[in-house]
This record gives sequence, C-alpha cells and structure tokens, in this order.
Amino acid sequence: MVTYDRDAVARQLGHNLGTADPDYAAYCARIDRETRDPANAIGGQLLPGVEIVGGVSGDLLRVLVRAKALLRSDQRAAIAATRPKIQGLNTKDFGGHEWGFCLDINSDRCPYLIGERGEQALDLKLALTYGAISLFMRGVPSVLNALPLNLPAGSVPGFYDSLKRESDDFKVYFGFLDQPVDVLRAYMVNSGKIPSFLPEPAQTQLALTQKSLMVEQYRTLTEQPGTYFSDHGGGPGTPILPLEPVIKANGQPADRPFKHTDPRNGFLDALPKDLVVALTTAGMDWGACSMGPESGDIMHFQYLAEFAKDVKRARQEIGQ
Repeated sequence: MVTYDRDAVARQLGHNLGTADPDYAAYCARIDRETRDPANAIGGQLLPGVEIVGGVSGDLLRVLVRAKALLRSDQRAAIAATRPKIQGLNTKDFGGHEWGFCLDINSDRCPYLIGERGEQALDLKLALTYGAISLFMRGVPSVLNALPLNLPAGSVPGFYDSLKRESDDFKVYFGFLDQPVDVLRAYMVNSGKIPSFLPEPAQTQLALTQKSLMVEQYRTLTEQPGTYFSDHGGGPGTPILPLEPVIKANGQPADRPFKHTDPRNGFLDALPKDLVVALTTAGMDWGACSMGPESGDIMHFQYLAEFAKDVKRARQEIGQ
C-alpha cells in the first residue's frame, strides 16, 4: 500500500539525479524505455526472447548486464526455453518494486514460502508442516525453518542445492496423495517408518493416519482446492477443500505460500540454478536467503545499493 505521493518523489528524484521526470508515470516510461534500449547490452531481455516487464532502474540495469555476461549462451538459451516471466517495475506494488530495483521471476510458480511480513500466525503453521515433511523424507530439520538472513553470494549455490532437495521431496511426499494407501504403506515399511513385523492391517492403519496428515498439510500450504485418492470409498479425484484463511493483525487474510501452484510440483523447478547464481554473483540479493527475517521469498531478487538511498533521500527531502 502506497502511503506517499509518488509524483512528488519522482519529481524530486528527477531534480536530484538530473532526469527531469515531471511525475511518476514519466519516471516509469523512462526506465522502461532505457531498459529496452538495444545500446545497453540488455535491450530489454536478460534472456533471449524473454522481456523484462516494466523495466528496471539504471543501477539494476548495470547489474543485469553483469549477470548476462556470467551466463554462457547455452545457459541463456536453456533458461529462456522454459519461458520464464521476469517482472521489473510494478506500479501496483510498493517498496523496491514500484521504483524498479527489484525483480520477481515466475511469481506464479515460485512461492513466498515463509517469513512474509505480518504473517507470523501462518508462519507457525507452515514451520510445523515443513518440519514434519523434512523429518518424514530425510530425518532432518527443514531448511525452510532456518533460512539465512543475509547469505553471501559465494554460498548461494550450496544453499540452492539444499532447497532443491527439499523441493524434490515435496513431489514425492505429496505424490502419495494420488496413490492408494498401499503404495504409501510399502514406502513406510521399506524406509523403516513402519515396523515390518507388524501385521498388514496395522501397517495400513498407520499409513492411513499418515495420509490423513498429508491432506491436512496440503490444505495448510495451498489456497486452491485439490484432489486425492481417498481410501475410504471416494477413490481418485476426491476433493481436498481449502482451509479458512489465517487472519493477520491488520484484519487481512494471510497468503498461503502455494497460492497459485500445487505443492506436488515442488517449489524450485521454475527458478534454474544457473540464473540464481548469475544474479547473486552480479550483486543482487535473493529473497530466499538475504532479506533478514523476511527471507523465504523464492521469486524475489533485489539490488538496493545507491538508487534505494536516492529514493529514501528524495522522500525525506519532501517530507514523506
């Protein structure tokens, strides 16, 4: 929610930086035009055929030029083939997004997993869910419950790998929802989660209990109705109905992380490692691991250096 006069800030920025933007709309049009300029080595596209929607500030544009140089041509082509959506300046958003020093990549497929501002009540439920899934799949605590606050760029590749393992675990874990309980029972017996010496009916009951828990965890994570294989007569396609929203202190509903996607698909496949490493090596902070207590935003990348200071200074100078 914008609580200040964007036009006044844009004019002050224009005065301070010599860009002479008369209002916020002119500012937006200018940085979009500059981002698309073929003379800047980006030409509006970090990846072949993939537009940076809305443009970015001059500081971030220079960072993206460095990131593009770090990607080999075959890497750029491979990432572009997945048709990613890269959102730069967004007039409907606030903070860094409204001035173009942030990027959101595949926001419809890369969730804000935990740590979103004002959503502590939901985060408690998410932490319990992530922890239970990780313990079931690997016997270790969830990476998502101990996200770094300001991870150095050199540590990002290893962190990405740990996230990817957990993302892949989601596919296996929630994939059991689509199968008869005997598939889950066999997995739990083979992995030692159910003692093999128990009679099969007792094994099945334990697996049914686990599957019921999986359904509730699915509901905790997503706002969308889903389906599963019910072993109580419903069979495949049995509906999973969403939970009631968790309400924030301001009275608004919190956003469950899998708002636009399904936990069965994991959460990291739409964000290739090569792209993450290039952006962070070039100087951007990744929202998954470099946003302090709000770390957990997989889609988000930001570059807060000088331009962020310029915006803050302009607001102070006009008393906003």
